[in-house]
Amino acid sequence: MKTLLNLLLVLSSAVNFALPARAADDVTLQAAEALLESVNLEQLLAESIDTVLSAQVQQEPMLRQHEEGMRRFLRKHMSYASLKPDLVRIYAEAFTADELRELTAFYRTPLGIKTVSLMPRLMQQGGELGMQRVQENLHELEAMIAESANAAE
Repeated sequence: MKTLLNLLLVLSSAVNFALPARAADDVTLQAAEALLESVNLEQLLAESIDTVLSAQVQQEPMLRQHEEGMRRFLRKHMSYASLKPDLVRIYAEAFTADELRELTAFYRTPLGIKTVSLMPRLMQQGGELGMQRVQENLHELEAMIAESANAAE
């Protein structure tokens, strides 16, 4: 279960931004939707689900028996169709319509297309690097936790 929660956190970080909210009008909402479509977010999310789930199963083989159920769950709750209304709102609250149109124009360029195609792999590599660093320094974290537990007693 802890692994599934970690998986959900990794996936949600791919689409979750802590940006200041502001009201969005219909024009801005439409521009946000156009941006999400221009980056082919539907495919990106589907690939991210598969990539992250496969990595988790590889890292923890005992999850293999639950892989298909986890995949169905993630496709239901982390799919583009499920997230789209909220993602459109999030982007529309974070950017102006003009900014969204500029981003859309960029993501339609060769560099923008390359950026989108590489993003899942780069995010996976970044996540793996982060997990590696935590594992390498786990003893330090355990010592800090033990120290704070002793101080609380």
